Amino acid sequence: MRKIYLFTFMMLLLAHLKGQAQQITLHVERAGTLPDMIDKSRFPYITDLKLTGELNGTDIRLIRTLAQENLQIFDLSEARIVEGGASYYSNYRTSNDIIGSYMFYIPYNTVNPCAISKINLPNSVTGIKEGAFKNCTRLTDINIPNSVKSIGYEAFRDCTSLTDINIPNSVKSIGGYAFRDCTSLTNINIPNSVTSIERSTFSYSTSLTNINIPNSVTSIGEQAFYNCDNLKSVYMNASTPPSVGDQAFHNISDLTIYIPRGSYTAYWLSYCGNYNLVEYDPTDIQGVTTSAHNGAEKYFSIDGRPLPGPCKGVNIIQDTDGKTRKAWIP
Repeated sequence: MRKIYLFTFMMLLLAHLKGQAQQITLHVERAGTLPDMIDKSRFPYITDLKLTGELNGTDIRLIRTLAQENLQIFDLSEARIVEGGASYYSNYRTSNDIIGSYMFYIPYNTVNPCAISKINLPNSVTGIKEGAFKNCTRLTDINIPNSVKSIGYEAFRDCTSLTDINIPNSVKSIGGYAFRDCTSLTNINIPNSVTSIERSTFSYSTSLTNINIPNSVTSIGEQAFYNCDNLKSVYMNASTPPSVGDQAFHNISDLTIYIPRGSYTAYWLSYCGNYNLVEYDPTDIQGVTTSAHNGAEKYFSIDGRPLPGPCKGVNIIQDTDGKTRKAWIP
């Protein structure tokens, strides 16, 4: 009989734990009512949450509490942030379709930091404001919709677990310090819609090894890549060198800056001339020819050297039909 009771207890416990891991989906019919939908005793057990409907400051305040409890996976893709309700942190309040300043920021040295590791932002969001995800040290994955036009100052600073981020082509501006101290960041694309890289945007992001600067960028701010000590390759796509601020690439050894063919003199006379310059053609690959390789793809560096396989940065690829193409490998 004792064994039967023990078995029953274990099965009930297993079912309970399994239930905790399931996604909870809630529709907030009226902004500000989310706190009425969840009993406080359930806060620690909500790890995967999807919200739909409209959310204001009162709702965001509760979400911040859940994030400090155990909320790890958070889907807002079908929700909308609207103005109104209480302040969600300090004196900050919500605005329509904006991820507001310090919305998910939990102060340093707080006993319970932000637990969110994955988040899908609302499809209606147009801006990510100052410090919105600052110090979200467990964040590894974020989906930014192509409705977002701006990423603010320090928006992702100290997101030390973030490994890669896809910035959509809708983004026109990225604020200073936006990705400072993102020490696990290995891959980030800067879209062709961005015209400047501000001061210290990527400084101390020590896992970056290469980065592609689109031809739309006309200025790179002071200390933009300061102390990115693993950065080895920077690919410039504009024939006219961007203006570069002091110490933009400071404390980076063996850095090679790849520049469009025919622009060597202009780049050598600019700040970039302090580094190793290699010309390449960002578009024309007709000069690359190779022999067949048993029907398999072959990879080459931009100066024609054979590669063992796909490598980060610009690769020249020979397809199985013998044709060559150029691709950016993240």
